[in-house]
Amino acid sequence: MQGINLNDIRVEIDGVLDPDGFIGKNKAAKIGYSAIVSKFYIEADNTDEEISDFIAFIDRTCPVADTIKNAPTTKSEIHKL
Repeated sequence: MQGINLNDIRVEIDGVLDPDGFIGKNKAAKIGYSAIVSKFYIEADNTDEEISDFIAFIDRTCPVADTIKNAPTTKSEIHKL
C-alpha cells in the first residue's frame, strides 16, 4: 500500500460548527462547518517523510475529501406522489 509498512491506523475527524448559524440565531454565522480536521494516528515502519507522503496521497485520492474541497453542484427535486 504505497510502500507503507502499516501496522495500525486510526482516523478521527473534527469539525468546527457554529450552531447559531443553522438555528437562525446569528444571521452572520456560517450554516455549515467552517473547518474540518482529519487526524491520522499511524503506526508504521516508515520515515516521517514517507508517512507524510502517504497522507498526501490519501488527501489527493479520497472521494470524500475531494467532495468537501470541491463542492459538487446540488439541486433539489420534488416528486409528488
